[in-house]
Amino acid sequence: PTALANPAQDRRDAEAKLNDVAEDLADPRVQNGVAAMVERIGETMLDLPVGKFAAAVEKARPGTIEKRISEDATVADLAGRDAERLPRELGKGSRQMMAMLSGFASAFATMMPEFEQMGRDMERSMKDIKAARD
Repeated sequence: PTALANPAQDRRDAEAKLNDVAEDLADPRVQNGVAAMVERIGETMLDLPVGKFAAAVEKARPGTIEKRISEDATVADLAGRDAERLPRELGKGSRQMMAMLSGFASAFATMMPEFEQMGRDMERSMKDIKAARD
C-alpha cells in the first residue's frame, strides 16, 4: 500500500531542507571553497590564448578583427591591466552572493506555512471558479 501524503510533514521536511541549505550557504568554509574555485576559474579564463583564434578569424574574414592582436595574446591581454583583479573580485562577490542566498533560503523556510495557506486558498478559489462555470 502507498503511504498517504502528509502535508504537515512535507512542509516540515521542506523547511528543514531550506534551513540546511541556508546553513551551508552561510558556512565560511563553504563560501571560501566556492570563492577559491571561482577565483581559479577566473584566472584560468584570463590565461586562455585567444591570439591564434583571432588570427584565424581575421584570415577567414578579413576586416573582422579591427585591432591588431598578437598571436600569443590571452584574454587578460585583451581585458587590460585591471584584469588581474577580476578573479579576486569574483571570489569576493561569490561570498556575498552566498550570504544573500542564505538569507533568502532562511526567509523561505520561515514563510513555508504562509505558502502552504496560499496554496490552499488558491485551490479553493479555482474550485469556486470551476463550480461557477459548471
